[in-house]
Amino acid sequence: MKDAGIYIHVPFCERKCRYCDFYSVKKEETLLNAYVEELLKEIRLNASDNLDKKILTLYFGGGTPSLLGASTVGRIIDAVTKYYCTDFKEVTIEVNPNSAEDLDGYKKAGVNRLSVGVQSTDDRILKKLGRLHKAETALKVLEKGMEVFGNVSADLIIGADSEQDVSSDLDRILPRCTHLSSYMLSLEEGTPLSKAVSQKKVSIATEIEVLEQYKTIYDVCLKNGFYRYEVSNFSKLGCESVHNFAYWKMKDYLGFGPGAHSYVNGERYYNPSDVKAYVGGAHSGLSGQISERYFSLEEEKSEFIMLALRTRDGIDVAEYNRRFSEDFFERFGSVIKKLSGFLTVSSDRVSIRPEFLLVQNSIILELI
Repeated sequence: MKDAGIYIHVPFCERKCRYCDFYSVKKEETLLNAYVEELLKEIRLNASDNLDKKILTLYFGGGTPSLLGASTVGRIIDAVTKYYCTDFKEVTIEVNPNSAEDLDGYKKAGVNRLSVGVQSTDDRILKKLGRLHKAETALKVLEKGMEVFGNVSADLIIGADSEQDVSSDLDRILPRCTHLSSYMLSLEEGTPLSKAVSQKKVSIATEIEVLEQYKTIYDVCLKNGFYRYEVSNFSKLGCESVHNFAYWKMKDYLGFGPGAHSYVNGERYYNPSDVKAYVGGAHSGLSGQISERYFSLEEEKSEFIMLALRTRDGIDVAEYNRRFSEDFFERFGSVIKKLSGFLTVSSDRVSIRPEFLLVQNSIILELI
């Protein structure tokens, strides 16, 4: 059987953050209930086409998945277990600190890993980002999450402010978690924060300041026993995200819910980002998904290389040879020799040296 993961997109929020362009809508109880019933249908209808897959991970993302409530999360986990071959190594739910009251309930429902949207421990920056919670609330959720699950990831945004003290953020966050995802703030067109910056109502960190913040994160994490295993992800040994690692290794994953993407047997497709259309049947269970453009074999190779080089492990040469039926070193030997100062190369693996991971794009473009 092929190992695979399932991603559940929960498109509801109490209020959209000022920087976010992910698909989400304001929570309405009637619409949420209809969404859940359609989600259970999509999960069931897809099962017969995926009998060859063993589901190792389940990830509830959003939106704000914690708005579902523990009993509903339990129904969804039970449906996946009923219709698919499962051997869960990891079941993660994302929570916002202001809607994370029933962590014990999620544990009883089958969740074993928590991902908390902390984003900052500075209330001034949280307000700037449009977050609903206060820093102390987030820290309390991290503490409770460690008590309940023992495996907790914290999200931290850098680049929101030139005076952002990421060292102070980490001093407060790292003792309360086992995993850190640190993302550089991206100004997405049409978001309130992007408009405010363009109108010079607010300012964000410069590119040089962001790089300094990232370097601080790398150094502080290393000193605290968190190693970088992917460009934006740090963890204690054994606490890496199994689900996300499957993305980087181009394993199969099924996406359920409006806007959810899937990669199955080499085919990429996604559900329309419209929850009202979704409850009307516009999803993969009823052949309402949208297929992405065809990816050529060369594009597949490039994506395999690009995703692998984001990680500490780098390219598994044997896996590349098996997947694409060609010798990696015969194909790329000359350019690897040219880039040798930036790479760590052995007979079975090629990776970017840690000090050059932030300029990975230039290295990858040269390679592919």
